[in-house]
Amino acid sequence: MQHLIQLLLALLLVGVIAALAVIAYNHPPLTSSPGLLTRLSTYLTRHVAQTEPMSAYPERRLHVYRRPAQAVLEAAVAAARANDWQIQSIDSKHHHLHAVAVTPLWRFKDDVEVWVKTTEDGGSALYLRSASRVGIADFGANTARLVHFRQQIEQRL
Repeated sequence: MQHLIQLLLALLLVGVIAALAVIAYNHPPLTSSPGLLTRLSTYLTRHVAQTEPMSAYPERRLHVYRRPAQAVLEAAVAAARANDWQIQSIDSKHHHLHAVAVTPLWRFKDDVEVWVKTTEDGGSALYLRSASRVGIADFGANTARLVHFRQQIEQRL
């Protein structure tokens, strides 16, 4: 019985170390608001990251630009192509992009969506969503993808 307990504890330790290693590999934000434990909990229990106007996660807050919606969408399409994502659809009329990103390590397919909405002052609000198709945890991959993707969009604007 004691050997079984030791084996189970060893497997648990290996699992925890493996999960933390995958999170470190993905390079998502770890130490900023809302804190390390909340972020680890999120990365281990969620498979979607998306922008929201009042998110507790700074990198997931809605971004507004003083550029027309079409220009922001074009920057997003260029960034998606630069990442070699598979473009599924581009709707210029509704300023929407759907692409598929393939993870480098396990080759999982994740859906990335972009919506650009025109603001009252003529600018644009950028909504991003990245969702894993497999599993219940993304180990921070979707958050890291959104951070990097938004940086690429901003470089093009």
